[in-house]
Amino acid sequence: KANDAFLLMSNDIFVDCNPKALEMFGCNTRDKLIGKPPYLFSPIKQPDKRNSKEKALEKINAAISGVPQTFYWKHKKYNGALFDAEVSLNAFYIKDELFIQAIVRDVSEKMKATLEIEEQTLRMEKMYEFTSDTSTPFSEQVSKILEMATQSLGMQVGSLSIIEGEDFIFEDFYSSIPDFSTDDIHYLSQTYCSITVMENKLVAIPNFKKSKYAKSKAYELLQLESYIGVPYWVRGNVRGTLSFSSFYSVGEFSSADTDFVQIMGQWIGSIIEREEYEDNLRKNQALLDTLLREIPIDFSVRDKSLKMLMQSNVGKQVWGNNEGKDIDFSDVNDESARKWEEIFKRVLNGETIRGENYVKIYGKPYHLFSIASPTKINGVVEQVTVIHIDISQLKKAETQLKTQNEKLKKLNAELDRFVYSASHDLRAPLASLLGLIDLSKREPLSQALKEYLTLMDKSIVKLDGFISDITDYSRNLRLQAVNKKVDFKTLAEDTFKSLVYMSSDPIDFSVSEKGKHFFYSDTDRLKLILSNLISNSIRYRSTRRNPFIKINVEKKKDKAIIKVIDNGIGIEKKYHEKVFEMFFRANDQNTGSGLGLFIVKETADKLRGKIKLESEAGKGSTFIIEIPNSKT
Repeated sequence: KANDAFLLMSNDIFVDCNPKALEMFGCNTRDKLIGKPPYLFSPIKQPDKRNSKEKALEKINAAISGVPQTFYWKHKKYNGALFDAEVSLNAFYIKDELFIQAIVRDVSEKMKATLEIEEQTLRMEKMYEFTSDTSTPFSEQVSKILEMATQSLGMQVGSLSIIEGEDFIFEDFYSSIPDFSTDDIHYLSQTYCSITVMENKLVAIPNFKKSKYAKSKAYELLQLESYIGVPYWVRGNVRGTLSFSSFYSVGEFSSADTDFVQIMGQWIGSIIEREEYEDNLRKNQALLDTLLREIPIDFSVRDKSLKMLMQSNVGKQVWGNNEGKDIDFSDVNDESARKWEEIFKRVLNGETIRGENYVKIYGKPYHLFSIASPTKINGVVEQVTVIHIDISQLKKAETQLKTQNEKLKKLNAELDRFVYSASHDLRAPLASLLGLIDLSKREPLSQALKEYLTLMDKSIVKLDGFISDITDYSRNLRLQAVNKKVDFKTLAEDTFKSLVYMSSDPIDFSVSEKGKHFFYSDTDRLKLILSNLISNSIRYRSTRRNPFIKINVEKKKDKAIIKVIDNGIGIEKKYHEKVFEMFFRANDQNTGSGLGLFIVKETADKLRGKIKLESEAGKGSTFIIEIPNSKT
């Protein structure tokens, strides 16, 4: 092989070699190797304490006798440096002359790796021995590991620290130097660990004096020559450092050394994190236990044999203290016992049961809302949690509310009949009066009497309108919405035609409708909204310009936006918030009941819509109504 040295020997003298042999033995010329015996390139003794010359001649003679030899050998270079080799010897003849072929392979790196593995194995076995004893507190485990690791690394000092800002705190410490003290070390900057924290990774410095950190404050203070340290993390943050140091240089750290320190740092971080997690878990468990016991509801937990594991204090007040006891249903009536036996059976099969139930506990009646649910571990029901909420007062209030609702329905029905009757009974005489006034006007009368009759006519019409508004308001308030497909154009035009009699002047009326979506709502209520807004536009039209009323409708998927626009007398901005109030009149020209816009707002609310006003005095008004699409 290209990496092997080939040498030819006659008896015990090298007579030829390949270039690799010269390189391996550190000879820059052939004369430094050729003509020399192999034991000249060996230490006096081999690792087994045998004399190198004697052992070499023994191997050569064995090969000459016809037995090929393969063995480990400690060789020495020309400059005296030792290296590990694997040697094979084979004898053969060339023209009746005996020669020995020696093949030498440098296995120094292999031997080094083997030794490191063996050493690392011993370290890990020792570390496992210390950490596997769960009865030993973590602090004692760390102390034992620090001592073992310090000695194994050939160092003098080992420490575990906690870093809090600039404060450096020794959590544990080992030193083979009797008088070595850490009493004066309080700040991170005074320690080699500041380098580890700054680098945020393992730092190995075999010779501090020759390193880039030779002028550091820590070296000036401590004068430690060798250092290896690693930060350890707890929940993703650096908590402190694990480090080893010595006053003398220990030589280069092997990969086994750095791996071992890294593993220890990870172990310490994970153990601290686990202990803190378990401590927090214990605290949270204690807090949860307290909360569950003090929670103001009846709460309990049973195991799968239905033995009581825990009860809230409220539960104990109702059922008595049953913790640690098996269930026997002696505290409830027979019917409830049978019901809960079935409930527990279903819950133990994985169901969650919830619902109301009436039960007598020690003879006292309760209305309870109960939830019984399984707690599964790895898919198996291990516990049953039961929550009882006492709704006895709620059920009592519910019964009272039902009674009151029945009474209210009866009153509402009576009120509806009254409103209808009153509307009919009041409007019928008014209609008769209007008819009589109309007949009287046709008779020959004085001018004064005609004017009186006209005033009477207006007052009766106003009263009739007021009664009509009251009736509309009552119906809007009490009747359920009946949603139908809406044809806005027809609805608006029909409404306008029914009101056009209010004006002796021509009014430009138009309807525009945009959107392809079908719209559904209560057409009677929409007509009520449009009727009030259109009648207002007619009633308060301007005499200074040709009046118009525009109805613009935009149909969207979820709503319709209706705009009623006119060029009437308008409404001052200061009244915009008040116009939808009952009986409010914005100007002296208002001859209505003061209920129109109030009814519009109430009706829009009933349809889950909203309305707003845009207007200025003398410039007309725009009412914008948004009504949701009730398509189902």
